[in-house]
Amino acid sequence: MHWNSLVSEINSSNSDNRLLAEVVDLEHQVEDLFELSSLGAYKISEDGTCLRINSQALKWIGCSRESILGQNLLTAQLPIRIGKR
Repeated sequence: MHWNSLVSEINSSNSDNRLLAEVVDLEHQVEDLFELSSLGAYKISEDGTCLRINSQALKWIGCSRESILGQNLLTAQLPIRIGKR
């Protein structure tokens, strides 16, 4: 099912909890895929602010999530670890 048609169905039938549950389930699946990926992944805003970062990327750069979120990754001086990952 396409997102646009799914959203239209939810908007046209607020009583259809099944569709809303499907959307919530899909959101959780996407979150899990992002977080559990063996690839380092991050999401930044147009100005370079880190909005999200997964555990693998944090492991690679050797920083905590709290120290990275909200930082401008285009200008940040990150303590990147070199060697075994």
